[in-house]
Amino acid sequence: MFLSEISIKRPVLATVMCLTIILFGAISFFRLPVREAPDIDPPIVSITTIYPGANARVVEVKVTQVLEDELNAIEGVKSIVSISREQVSLITIEFELERSIDGAAQDVRDRVLRVRNRLPDDIDEPVVNKQDADASPFMWIALYGAEYSMLDLSDIAERYFKDRLQNLQGVGSIIIGGEKRKSIRIWLDPFKLASYGLTINDIEEALTEKSLSIPSGRIEGAKREFSVFLEGELRTPREFEKLVIRTEGNIPVRIEDVATVAYGPEDERKLIRFNGKNCVGVGVIRQSKANALEVSRLVKKEFALIKQSLPTGLEAVVGYDATIFIDRALDEVRNSLIIAGLLVIVVIFLFLRTLRATVIPAVTIPASLIATFTAMYFLGFSINILTILGLTLAIGLVVDDSIVVLETIYRSIEKGQDPKTAAFSGMKRVSFAVLSTTVVLIAVFVPLTFISGNTGRLFREFGITLAIAVCFSTFIALTFTPMLCSKFLKKTRTQQSGVKDLLEAGFTALEKGYARLLERATVKRMPVIIMAIIVSAVGVLFFLILPSEFLPVEDRGVILSIIQAPEGSTLDYTLKYQNEAEKILMKQPEVAGIVSVVAFGLDAPGQVNRGILFSMLDLWEDRQRSQQQIVKSIFPDFSAIPGIRAFPINPPSLGRSFLGQPIEFIVQGNDYDSLFEVARQISAQAASIPGIINVDSDLKLNKPELLVEIDRNRANDMGISAKDIATALQILLAGDDLATFEEAGEQYDVIVQLKKENRTIPQQLNTLYVRGDNDNLIQLSNVVRTRQRTAPRELNHYNRRRAVTITASLLPGFTLGNALEQLEAIARRAIPPSGGFQTDVAGQSREYRESGYSLIFAFNLALIIIYLALAAQFESFTDPLTILVTVPLALTGAFGALWLCGMSLNLYSQIGVVMLVGLATKNGILIVEFANQLQKEGLGLVERVTRAGLLRFRPVLMTAFSTILGTLPIALATGAGAESRRPMGTVVIGGMLLSTVLTLVVIPAVHIMVQKGLQSLQKKTF
Repeated sequence: MFLSEISIKRPVLATVMCLTIILFGAISFFRLPVREAPDIDPPIVSITTIYPGANARVVEVKVTQVLEDELNAIEGVKSIVSISREQVSLITIEFELERSIDGAAQDVRDRVLRVRNRLPDDIDEPVVNKQDADASPFMWIALYGAEYSMLDLSDIAERYFKDRLQNLQGVGSIIIGGEKRKSIRIWLDPFKLASYGLTINDIEEALTEKSLSIPSGRIEGAKREFSVFLEGELRTPREFEKLVIRTEGNIPVRIEDVATVAYGPEDERKLIRFNGKNCVGVGVIRQSKANALEVSRLVKKEFALIKQSLPTGLEAVVGYDATIFIDRALDEVRNSLIIAGLLVIVVIFLFLRTLRATVIPAVTIPASLIATFTAMYFLGFSINILTILGLTLAIGLVVDDSIVVLETIYRSIEKGQDPKTAAFSGMKRVSFAVLSTTVVLIAVFVPLTFISGNTGRLFREFGITLAIAVCFSTFIALTFTPMLCSKFLKKTRTQQSGVKDLLEAGFTALEKGYARLLERATVKRMPVIIMAIIVSAVGVLFFLILPSEFLPVEDRGVILSIIQAPEGSTLDYTLKYQNEAEKILMKQPEVAGIVSVVAFGLDAPGQVNRGILFSMLDLWEDRQRSQQQIVKSIFPDFSAIPGIRAFPINPPSLGRSFLGQPIEFIVQGNDYDSLFEVARQISAQAASIPGIINVDSDLKLNKPELLVEIDRNRANDMGISAKDIATALQILLAGDDLATFEEAGEQYDVIVQLKKENRTIPQQLNTLYVRGDNDNLIQLSNVVRTRQRTAPRELNHYNRRRAVTITASLLPGFTLGNALEQLEAIARRAIPPSGGFQTDVAGQSREYRESGYSLIFAFNLALIIIYLALAAQFESFTDPLTILVTVPLALTGAFGALWLCGMSLNLYSQIGVVMLVGLATKNGILIVEFANQLQKEGLGLVERVTRAGLLRFRPVLMTAFSTILGTLPIALATGAGAESRRPMGTVVIGGMLLSTVLTLVVIPAVHIMVQKGLQSLQKKTF
């Protein structure tokens, strides 16, 4: 009341205060970063280690386990997940949210250096990154041209794109997809090597000792000196061909005598295509904390400059851009914000029927929202889908306080008071109610700050933004609004006619009908209470039958397709059948472009039996079918492709890794054989569940492997060490870079390997030789035995224990909650009681679990905080109970609306449910608080409750319809990301509609019954 009195007496001061907060809000708005979602990226550090030629078991034992043992001791580790596959060890460490990512990364680097001497000497140095090991590019730039070879395209991508894009702010790394980086390949002929009496060791020695360039000191004169540099490095295939390996008599044996030397790619085991054309892709990975939209803007700006300098005949296009969805989704939410504001203003005008009165609360909307940006700036928030969604929902709330103030003052003016006097008297009556509703609304959002994990971080900005907007609206309602009322409202109502008169007649008829209903409800209270109980019970029924999931599937304008060929398949085999999937996608009229990748890997060798296709769709307004409908339609065609497993998927929401599936069910155990059997049983039964598709396990023991066993006695007799054999096999079969050469300021590798035709079948190992005692050549078959077997494709650990992850996708309409319940029931039957097995979930499944527990906690905490806040304000422990009766009624409306609209209980709808706790109690506060005021005037219980209901009827309807229509654009949202926003809007509208209608009769009946009960108890007690 103090602020209101000053503002009415000093209108210039009130205006200056309002303009000041608007000014700072406008400045803050232009300085806020823009993102898709709040910064919820947990501190994640990855370690990638390449071990050339090693299989999964060797990588697990010699690299992964050694690193895990050391890394586990780092402070704040939440989980360690590792993948050991052929040649690659990937370890991902997730730290507690409180841990600094920079400090965590430095600790990881220190630990890796500490244990480096225990790792194999011939590994590539471990690479530590402050990002997920499977972090994916948000943008692909495709380079192609008929006149350019893949080597040329790779060189152009390296020279023109990589360094320039890598240096942009916010860019984490640049990968060259399908890169055929230039190298000099020395293809050895084993028969010619044997005929000259040479081994791979002779080739290695010649390359390392006869091709080098090193500084050689200085020549110092009296007045001048020269630095000396020995230029001994070979630079062209022709120079390497003429390199002498050894001299027999007077005849030199050169590399050209035993090998073919030519330019070639470093790695031929990966491929990328764009719209059916072989290309090289430039993938942009943002830093974990970077603003995706800002990074995209910088990349596109630099890309336009790069295109101007590209050679003629080269095509460069953006084939995939995930930020298109982010930009369009933000636009859709901004449009909802504007429409919601206009609808609320229309509601106010319809109720008040005067432009002067409508302008006053209408000022509250932009003023409160703009002022909120100031707090967002200082709190480090961003403009994202959730904060704008919060501001949109706030529109119906921020205007409520001003509506209550305006309606009260307006009613006093109608009774004959002058505007200034009416402003003073009106504020005395409603200030407490305004503050009470504000405290309740803030109390609702306080629990959101206590939600742990990613869910808490995700909605913290949403809840706090909403609370701040309500605080500013209350400040304006207590200062600027009464001042405007005292200056601009007229003492007498002007003559109304036409539509205005019709509206007034309608509202009057509603009030008369409500008066009759209220009279019956206050007399026959028990039927009203029984009805409220029945309605609440129906809400419980709706809750039990509603499906549940973590996040709804959004139409993000892109389809991801996963291709899995049998283990042991070649790149050519995978590509052949992936082309079939590509043709199916190209037939879809909505598909604008396709990026197709085989052996997808980020800074690490990929698997040649796996591929992925990114299919960009036309913009939302330019197509008839949704992304989800397209995925459903092409699924049968994909299933019919022979020779591979192919399935299209809808990409996950909120920027999560597209490589993850909705279901990630983990089984931990002591050995892989027993884990494999358990996973096989669970997968088989899970595949039979209707609604679960693409069931797969990451533990596969069917990769063909040739085991080479050394006859150590014979090898020792012949003077051959295990290292000699291992080195020969590694270089000849896997290929190794034994030298380098320089060209145009870049350094490239010289790779030595057997010709492809000499390593196609296991029997060709017999053509290889190693050197023994007395310089004799020993055929490898004399000291080794070979046999074929199957081996694991990859070996995984979860928190340092051996683990298998069962993944699966969901058909539309089948929810994650239902899937996990059935999967856990299967696991309980399939897992033996002994054996040390444990189960867990990861990815979206883990977040679903964590969010469910967290939101139940937040809901219960909100009820407790609201009760305590109301008890303190009303100085009563019973009045808050009366007010909270509206909550179950609102929940019934919310759950019923979700059921009628075919929606699920998910993260967004559950947040809407938490909001309803505060929204539903507002109307009860208005009635109960005014009834308590009338008690001081000496009115009887029934009379004061009845009068409070009648006098608060219009304010209740105005605030309720403002909230409902302000939320309507969210519930009816279309376009990018609408699937996530609609459940929240549906919950709020359904809950507010039912609770508003029933609150007007239930609250008076319950209040009377509670007060009579207290009076009776007091009489018996005293």
